[in-house]
Amino acid sequence: MKLLIDIGNRRVKWATSDQINASVGAPTPSDLDKMISDQIINTHSSERVEQLGMQFKKLPAPESVWVSCVSAESIKTDIVKICKVIWKLSPIFIQAKAAAMGVENCCENPATVGVDRWAANIAARHIAGPRPLVVIDAGTAVTIDYVDSEGGFLGGIIFPGVATMIESLNSATSQIQKMTHSYSTKQIPKQIHYVNTNTRSAVENGVMLAVVAGIDQAIAHHLATKDRELKVIITGGDAEWISGLSIHDMKYASNLALIGLLLLSEASAQ
Repeated sequence: MKLLIDIGNRRVKWATSDQINASVGAPTPSDLDKMISDQIINTHSSERVEQLGMQFKKLPAPESVWVSCVSAESIKTDIVKICKVIWKLSPIFIQAKAAAMGVENCCENPATVGVDRWAANIAARHIAGPRPLVVIDAGTAVTIDYVDSEGGFLGGIIFPGVATMIESLNSATSQIQKMTHSYSTKQIPKQIHYVNTNTRSAVENGVMLAVVAGIDQAIAHHLATKDRELKVIITGGDAEWISGLSIHDMKYASNLALIGLLLLSEASAQ
């Protein structure tokens, strides 16, 4: 059994290889999605070492630990210490490469691509097969990547996610900050309202509109300029509500980064 750990900008998530293999292809929300929701640690928590140590001690001893990390070096150090203390294992940190699992990284400097993007594109290709893909990860940032039918990851665009946009407004304005300081993505409404009678809802609906419109425009561009048979796959913390508001058909696939991390670990072991 392998332990897979995905360290994002806001959250640390993990799953075992057995859990991931059992969940791939399950109906949405998948068993993996339900399980992950109960074992997420805030990346910036002052108690993250204690929390992670307590959670990891509950797990059966893994044969290896594989990590995707886009957060600060300090949390990498924490993970190394925890794994050595509990299991006497040194975790393996995955990095983006020029090619893996049938996907060619065509970006200018492949090694600088965020490992979460790389892992998500690997997983999306594995799930969808040899067809053109738009792969969206909607969380702290929104990434929209294009993978062609031959497996070429040609790059994409990145812009702030909903929570990040609201935090930006909070830091740049005093009046808006008072209205939205307790914002949570769990409060996202099921539809966008264009006429709002208070500042909080105006901000929330405004950033929702910006994110959904940006995604829709990017998909429209790919449909107009590339193969119209392309498939859109979306993952990330905001993925479910975005897929419900988008004008385009898209498949929600939870925890693509963890699935891609498992695939990359298997490729590295060969």
